[in-house]
Amino acid sequence: MLSLLYRVLHKARIKMRRKIGQYGMTPFVTFLAIVALTIYAVYPSLRDTTVRDKPATFRNNRFDIRQVTHAITTTTEDVFKKGHEGFLKKLLLRKRQGQSMEGHSKKEEPQHSGCRRPELELYTPEIEHWFHEVDPLKCDEDGRRELIYFQNDVIKMDLDVLQEMRKDFDEFICIFRSLYRRDEDYTHFDHEQIINITDSTKAVMDFNIDTDFFEITCGENPRHHDYTDGYLYNVPNTDSSKNVTETADTLFGDDQDNETKILRNLLERSDRDEDDAGDEEEDNDDDDYSIRYRRYNYHDYDDYDYTSLRDVAYEMLYSHIHPKPTVFDDAKTKPLTETSLGLNVLMFGFDSTSRLNFIRKLPKTYKYMTEILGSVVLTGYNIIGDATTAALIPMLTGQTEMELPEVRKNQDISHSVDIYPLVWKEFKKNGYATLFAEDQPTMSVFNLRLNGFDKQPTDHYMRPFWLEVSYSELDKGRCLGSKPKHDVMLDYLKDFQEKYKDLRRFSFGFFSDLSHGDINPLAYADDSMLQFLQSLYREGYLKNTMLILFGDHGARYGKIRSTFQGRLEERLPFMSITLPTEFQKEYPEIAQNLQSNAAKLTTPFNIHSTLLDILNYKSGIAYPYRGQSLFREIPGNMTCTEAGIDTHWCTCMEWEELDTSQDHVVQASKAVVDFINEQTLPYRSLCSQLDVGTIKRADLVTANEQVLRFNGTRDEDQRLPRFGHEVHVKKADIQVHITFYFILVCTETIHFQVIIETSPSNGLLEATVTVSFEHQSYTLQGISRINKYGDQPHCIMDLNPNIRQFCYCKSQPALRKKR
Repeated sequence: MLSLLYRVLHKARIKMRRKIGQYGMTPFVTFLAIVALTIYAVYPSLRDTTVRDKPATFRNNRFDIRQVTHAITTTTEDVFKKGHEGFLKKLLLRKRQGQSMEGHSKKEEPQHSGCRRPELELYTPEIEHWFHEVDPLKCDEDGRRELIYFQNDVIKMDLDVLQEMRKDFDEFICIFRSLYRRDEDYTHFDHEQIINITDSTKAVMDFNIDTDFFEITCGENPRHHDYTDGYLYNVPNTDSSKNVTETADTLFGDDQDNETKILRNLLERSDRDEDDAGDEEEDNDDDDYSIRYRRYNYHDYDDYDYTSLRDVAYEMLYSHIHPKPTVFDDAKTKPLTETSLGLNVLMFGFDSTSRLNFIRKLPKTYKYMTEILGSVVLTGYNIIGDATTAALIPMLTGQTEMELPEVRKNQDISHSVDIYPLVWKEFKKNGYATLFAEDQPTMSVFNLRLNGFDKQPTDHYMRPFWLEVSYSELDKGRCLGSKPKHDVMLDYLKDFQEKYKDLRRFSFGFFSDLSHGDINPLAYADDSMLQFLQSLYREGYLKNTMLILFGDHGARYGKIRSTFQGRLEERLPFMSITLPTEFQKEYPEIAQNLQSNAAKLTTPFNIHSTLLDILNYKSGIAYPYRGQSLFREIPGNMTCTEAGIDTHWCTCMEWEELDTSQDHVVQASKAVVDFINEQTLPYRSLCSQLDVGTIKRADLVTANEQVLRFNGTRDEDQRLPRFGHEVHVKKADIQVHITFYFILVCTETIHFQVIIETSPSNGLLEATVTVSFEHQSYTLQGISRINKYGDQPHCIMDLNPNIRQFCYCKSQPALRKKR
């Protein structure tokens, strides 16, 4: 036995000298390491398992030294290749599983312990003071009732309000216009209808409604206008009106082919005319009117004559669902396939809403969902990228933006978003009526920095309505007239369910207005959401509908984002799925799998596969490993890498705060700024070069099962990392504390997460940097800006909005506030 042990120690030490010795282990520690491993390999009883009939660790009754040395070197090489797989973890796993050294090959992956996230509390002293109650939302502060309201596809007039309003007018007319989409950025009014209001006018107004959106304006003193080839002409009273046509040659010359520039020049000309108008009453009246018709310059009238009112008593934009015959025809010609589950889909999301923020700000809604509707909340749902676009594109396509064709603005070869394999296209092929609605046209998912759609993407598309709202004077904060904007959106979604109640439906709504910059106003939607869900349930629209309520990510800005919990909540948005009761009875395995997957690591990829499974479940189709359908069992040992989550966004990690003056932290911070300056270099005449102002925080980021503890470097060249000696492993809520005289772990790279403030922009950037000790390199893995950039990148927004979070324009507006 002694001679056997001697040969083991001698040959193993020789083979491991290069790998262990270069990391500074003393011969004594090395000796202890090999002794421990030898005993571990020789005696199977130490692995808490039965001995095999023919133990793999013996050959011809002699111990094979090559098995021990090969196991040690193989494990060490694996550590170099896989930063998430620590050597100690492998030992613990093998001990639990009873694996022999020889029985483990490189091709066989050990069982992971899975994602283990920190437990977050609803309120802690660190964050609770950032949440507060909001004052009641009053959209009708003057108590004035609406003159016109829309009910059951009928336009009605409140005659009492009309009588009061007409006191100030000699004549009274109402003008109806339908609103259409021209393209992603321009709308179009048409089908004008005029009604003279008299004492005998009835409450029901006889307007022909042929579109989802329309405008009604009431007042007196009509004036007719003619739009020809994009020019605005005032037809009557030409002597007292602005003559816009005289500027046509200068505005529409050969070198003025940019429509936006043309309209801007037109408005600037109007401004100059106003300045020169003088103090005459007639001119002042026309100045007021010139301001009024500016908003129509956003539209393409295409030889459309229209009438405006110089004295407006009432104006409002309306939305509803105008059913399309083609949708019904599609449903008849495209029956359900045998592989389909036949469920309708209703998805509605809130911007910047983490799981805990949903519970904090929508408590009534959350209680109704979980207690009455039986909604399943995915507590392991993790984002895979920065901002809304990175959250919704994988959800709707199953791929990241980098994996899809180029659709960004201002790129040499770039397509419209029509080229994306958006999931609603698959539902449309199966005879579904489709809807897509967002409330913020200037920052929408496919338009902020992407090219948007050439063709209308779904049967019903709400962008034209919100574009027109943003152009008009009706846009009053969170209200549209006397109605909250979120109620307008919810009514549109509800009307879609009603108008196509006999058809299969796919609807996707996303609301940003309440929660994008501050989560507290989200509380305004709690009562509305509760009533919305109650009405859907009461009226039977959820009987055959999968309801998905979600957030795209947590708060990305604000002071709460600078806290440790805020960093985690950004990465853990709200996600819930509600299945019909009868459907769960028919498919109990789906209900069971969904429930068991709730606490597992999931991403937008899983949501996409789940949507496809509604159409393909019975076909047995296989989905990518990173995005298994929630209707099927998801592995409980899924890691962030396997789920397609980069280190920067992974919450299955441990953060250990470091000294911000540590050399590697400083170098990592410089690498972040170097990356930013490289992105803005082509626009250096516009964007300032940035420097590291302050390093706010630095953390060592490790997988929580990797159990490494970085303590700096050990050599003068700062190439070799030093790690601590204590390891904590939590398994099945049992804390196992193991102290070794050594840790046989060699690593080439580590991850730092730094928060820096740049100068002169005062921008707060959070970035994950991989440090390679072997190559002495710093590689940026992910970056996000965590405070608002406001108007800092105003000079670059039209040229390249993709770098807006990095560009600090050399020319800044006066009175710029520090951000």
